[in-house]
Amino acid sequence: LIQGERLATIGEMAAGIAHELKNPLVSIGGFARRLGKKLPSGSTEWEYAETIVREVKRLEKLLTEILAFSKKSTISHDHCDIKDIIEDALTIVAPTLEESRIKVNKHYPRKKVTFLGDSEQLKQVFLNLFLNAQEAMKSGGKLEITVSETRIDGIKAASVTVADTGGGIQPEVLHNIFNPFYTTKETGTGLGLPIANRIVTNHGGKIRVNNHTGTGVEFTVSIPMEG
Repeated sequence: LIQGERLATIGEMAAGIAHELKNPLVSIGGFARRLGKKLPSGSTEWEYAETIVREVKRLEKLLTEILAFSKKSTISHDHCDIKDIIEDALTIVAPTLEESRIKVNKHYPRKKVTFLGDSEQLKQVFLNLFLNAQEAMKSGGKLEITVSETRIDGIKAASVTVADTGGGIQPEVLHNIFNPFYTTKETGTGLGLPIANRIVTNHGGKIRVNNHTGTGVEFTVSIPMEG
C-alpha cells in the first residue's frame, strides 16, 4: 500500500511537471519557427532553428503521452461499431502507410460487431498499433486486420487482430513492451503500448501478443460486448 501511494504521488508529480513544461515549450517552438522563416534556408542558423522546432515537437509528444498515461481516464460509454473505429484510425494513418508502401488487408464479418465503449479512446489503441506496425515495416510490408467475435471469461467479445510482417519483436525484450518508457525506437516514448493496454483494460478487455520472430507480430485486442 505504501509503495502504491508513493507511485501515485510520483505519477501526480510527473503529470504536474509535464503540464507546467508544455506552455514554455509551445513558446520556444513558436519563436523557433518564426526565426526559421526569417533566416536563409539551408544556412547554419536556419538548421539550428529547424533542430529546435523538431526537438520541441518530440518533447511535446512525450509530455502529451505522459499526461495521457498518468491521468485517470473516464470512459464515455456509447454504442460503438468496431469497424467504424478501425476505419477512422486507418484514415488518419493512411498517408504514412502509403509512404512506407504498406498494403492493408481488412477482414470484416458480414454482421456488425457492436458494443458499449469509448470510440475515441479505442481509436487511440488502434492508432498506436498501426503506427507501431508502420515503424516495423518502413521499407514495405503487409498489415492484416481481422475482426471477429470471441469470448473473454465466458462473455461474448469483439476481437481485432492486427498482424504485420515487420520481423517480429526480439524475444528478450518481449516481456517489456507494456512497461512505461521502455522503447527500442530512437524517437519512441515507450508509452504507446502501455496507454493502449490501459484503455483496453479499462474497457474490461485484454491485449494478447503472438510474436513470430523473423516474420512479424500479431496483437489481438478483445473488448467485451456485454455488461
